[in-house]
Amino acid sequence: MGLDYAPTFDEERTAVYPPFQMGQSHWRNEAVVAIGDFIREQEDPIVDIQTLFGTPADPELQGPDGVHPSLAGQKAIARTFVGRLTS
Repeated sequence: MGLDYAPTFDEERTAVYPPFQMGQSHWRNEAVVAIGDFIREQEDPIVDIQTLFGTPADPELQGPDGVHPSLAGQKAIARTFVGRLTS
């Protein structure tokens, strides 16, 4: 069993996060969701964290940079993973 590719994120927050601006780093939910769609089409079971986070991502589940999960996001991923294992 694997995790979906990556959680969705807050594009507006990532665009103004200073380290990402300095590094000229950019992310788009559209690209991450396309990869997740492909993974969801595979036969192997997954833990769909993109659906868990929503699009755009639930701000409570995102850290200050808008990309990485907050503690609440990490807990939500762990709960979802354990729930998927036990279902």
